[in-house]
Amino acid sequence: LDSIVKIDNVVMQNTDNVLTNAIPFVRIDLNKAAPGTLVTLATDQPTATMKDLVSQFVSAYNTLRTAMNGATAPGTATTSAGALAGDAGVRDMMQKLQRLTTTPLIASGTYTTLNDIGVSTNRDGTLTLDTKRLDAAIAADPAAVTQMLNPAVTSAANPGLAGAVSAIKDS
Repeated sequence: LDSIVKIDNVVMQNTDNVLTNAIPFVRIDLNKAAPGTLVTLATDQPTATMKDLVSQFVSAYNTLRTAMNGATAPGTATTSAGALAGDAGVRDMMQKLQRLTTTPLIASGTYTTLNDIGVSTNRDGTLTLDTKRLDAAIAADPAAVTQMLNPAVTSAANPGLAGAVSAIKDS
């Protein structure tokens, strides 16, 4: 018989009891049938992954913001204006990006904004990550950090990091 499993509310049907495509780089051997039973594969929060995610986000954001700063730079007596200088749409996007560190990513909880976990905005619009503050937040309540970054159920009030960035892009 086929095995049927649901992982993160996604139903997968397989011809055998070895799942190799359900989670990237993870093999799951199904040893016994347990219809309707919730099985937890791991109970540890992926703390290293969360730290890497925030660090990579800050790095990618800074690359984007540095390029935008150059593209929107006003001309001076000795330099040319950036290709997007004076573009109202780009200026609006830059302002929204600059507020991202204080934008609530989840409606309630221990941590609701990137600033709460150590991400702050510099004068030039780039971000700085206080790794000690992030480490302390992860150590104190890894589930709250995970929920803030990637809520179990996303909504307008609980967009998570991807949803907040997507809202800026869509705007």
